[in-house]
Amino acid sequence: MSGKFEKWYYHVYPMRAYMITSGSRENMCGMPAAWVTPLSLDPPLIGVAVSKKRYTYSVIVSSNVFAVNSLGIKYQRQVMCAGTYSCKEKKMKLQECGFELEYLDELGGIPVIKDSYSIVVATVTSIVETGDHDFIIGKVKHVKFKDNKRILPKDLVFAEPLLHVGKRYFTTVQKKLFY
Repeated sequence: MSGKFEKWYYHVYPMRAYMITSGSRENMCGMPAAWVTPLSLDPPLIGVAVSKKRYTYSVIVSSNVFAVNSLGIKYQRQVMCAGTYSCKEKKMKLQECGFELEYLDELGGIPVIKDSYSIVVATVTSIVETGDHDFIIGKVKHVKFKDNKRILPKDLVFAEPLLHVGKRYFTTVQKKLFY
């Protein structure tokens, strides 16, 4: 695509940046993703757009489960690192990028990032081909908050969520709440 529509998607940025993890202890992977959204409250559904070219895509498809890990701005460098390398070449990419993992054995041993302020784990219900990315839809099976403290919308300001501005640039919100 060229001309006036090149990089059109930056017109809807900044967007929250998440780390998507999938697999098990034996075969795990993860990648940053900004194209993530809740889809339904009942049933609880979440969706993420992932390119078929990403190794994480194949791990999600084969394991049928993925986790959406919410991180603060202090993890910007680790998220950039994870977006730079593929698990195809670096099997321990998440650990090498500085993430401490834990595994949810009740959900097949899926790896999640220990210091995430919230984690949503979903099983794949469908995959919609949308072009150069597929939209993976999952039914929420598990939600975890850091220190078991639920984060309310007003608390997100203080969590300093990681916002992707584009390419290798990130920002966060002001520690100010407007209403």
